[in-house]
Amino acid sequence: MTDRCKTCGCTRGEVEVDARTLDLLDDFQTGRYRCCDIVRWADEQRLAWLDATDQDAYEAWQVTETAPIPEQESAFVPVRTRRRPKWFGMA
Repeated sequence: MTDRCKTCGCTRGEVEVDARTLDLLDDFQTGRYRCCDIVRWADEQRLAWLDATDQDAYEAWQVTETAPIPEQESAFVPVRTRRRPKWFGMA
């Protein structure tokens, strides 16, 4: 493979990164799979991952947007304030 593949347009380094991510680096280096196959599979994995995360985010948004907010009554809680000691702030 020269600098760039004429079919998929990827460099050897880009394909090796994708092959390592897919755990197919040995298969790519031995010639079992071509660079175009590795790049196509890596793109499919990226798109599947993005679709899954978008779907998860949308479902989480639906749950939080449609959940009713319970009515809460105001509660006053007495808070004891501490006075400064007389020696505090003296030079």
